[in-house]
Amino acid sequence: MDLTKEIKVLDIIIAFVKAIQKTPKSKNKELCFYMNDGENQLWGAKYLLGQILRQYCIPANRIFVSVKAEELWEEIAGNEGSIRDYDYRKSVISKVSRCDIKGFNGASKKPDPNFRLEVGKPFVWNSVFHDEHIIPIKTIISRLEQLKGEDLNYEKVKDILNDIAICKMLKEENNVLDEKGYRTKRKETVEETIEEIYIKECEIQIVDWKEKKKNL
Repeated sequence: MDLTKEIKVLDIIIAFVKAIQKTPKSKNKELCFYMNDGENQLWGAKYLLGQILRQYCIPANRIFVSVKAEELWEEIAGNEGSIRDYDYRKSVISKVSRCDIKGFNGASKKPDPNFRLEVGKPFVWNSVFHDEHIIPIKTIISRLEQLKGEDLNYEKVKDILNDIAICKMLKEENNVLDEKGYRTKRKETVEETIEEIYIKECEIQIVDWKEKKKNL
């Protein structure tokens, strides 16, 4: 990555963190930051920072895939390439016709009874699959907020951003996390969260986990 571009990204993130830190706790809205003329303002600093961090580019070794998600992907869309290349509302062409796959609308926890896959027809990636932040973005923001004064620098911000990791799983697996109370309740590290919550508590197995955790 070009260092100049990376520093610009970190500058933006640091600016939002400072805005959150400066916002009086009594305000209903969080002032983002003042522009140069001292008059223009943006509101909702924490919300906006959360959206930025969700778009933060992470390396391949921080992207994990559940065994069930990978197996289903190969069955219904393997011709489209790797599951790692898809997210959110990207369109995927189905290679099978099936009516037994659980598809969901938006944030609904109940499968859509009318969901069907048809050969050669597209379906929306996140109707079946889900990108789960292993360490919640809320936690990442909280850690950034705790950096004060000179500690709010590129090196320490980058160290926190390095904790961002995603697990591509089935939406129904994500629902299990929610049902068991782990929507945002996680361990301190990616390894602990995967081993103690995903695998042990929720039976979500990770593709090549033993090898992948060596690179954490």
